[in-house]
Amino acid sequence: MEGWTTYRLGDIAEVQTGPFGTQLHQKDYVISGTPIITVEHLGENNIIHNNLPRVSEVDKTRLNKYTLKEGDIVFSRVGSVDRRAYVTKNEDGWLFSGRCLRVRVFDSEICSKFLSFYFGLNAFKEYIRSIAHGSTMPSLNTSILQELEFELPPIKLQHRIAEILGALDDKIELNRQMNQTLEQIAQTMYKHYFVDDIDPDNLPEGWRNGVLGEIFNITMGQSPDGKSYNMVKAGILFFQGRTDFGFRFPEARMYTSEPTRYAKKFDTLVSVRAPVG
Repeated sequence: MEGWTTYRLGDIAEVQTGPFGTQLHQKDYVISGTPIITVEHLGENNIIHNNLPRVSEVDKTRLNKYTLKEGDIVFSRVGSVDRRAYVTKNEDGWLFSGRCLRVRVFDSEICSKFLSFYFGLNAFKEYIRSIAHGSTMPSLNTSILQELEFELPPIKLQHRIAEILGALDDKIELNRQMNQTLEQIAQTMYKHYFVDDIDPDNLPEGWRNGVLGEIFNITMGQSPDGKSYNMVKAGILFFQGRTDFGFRFPEARMYTSEPTRYAKKFDTLVSVRAPVG
């Protein structure tokens, strides 16, 4: 398009892989410290602040190479390789895990927020999935991202578009927070009326005590052969755990051609690994 310029990502931004497993272990996580984001924290161009693992000040200093700054863009490195999130001032100084890639723009003619919106286009997502390595479990690396080429408009137009789309994102986030608040109110009311005010020795008429296993059929999940995992909709949907749990319902992401456990309509899925429950 007239006035647009073709760029190669490696020429305008630094691409950094997160720390290897030997550099960061689950035992390094602490209750209070600097948050570290992984794939499950990549929302729709925003970073989800729930269930964040944290590291100590000592580990933060040791892993300072993997610090996030406002304006960075974080990609999923494995699995859902089309997922990315823009780092705001709220996440400035956080860290990112080895399952992620960080894109840090250094060209003054590029608006990183606009670039992040560009990465969210369906056409780009399809393209990034098509060039990722691995047919069953797609993966990205620094070389793949560095070689990406795309056309962008002049910087002033980039800022203007990013401003408009950012305002829409703010509205969406506000609605999400309102839904979350309403959910918390509903849970508080439920607890008040059906838990706190119930005397187990003097139940209301028609009520009875029970054990979960006597009332529900509880089935432990089972992972199929990893070779059957895919994101091209071969087989049936496969919910791996917390990564696939949305606000109230599971999200369609991974598929398996060798299913072993099945969920039915009205079933409830519960995470059995961190975060448990």
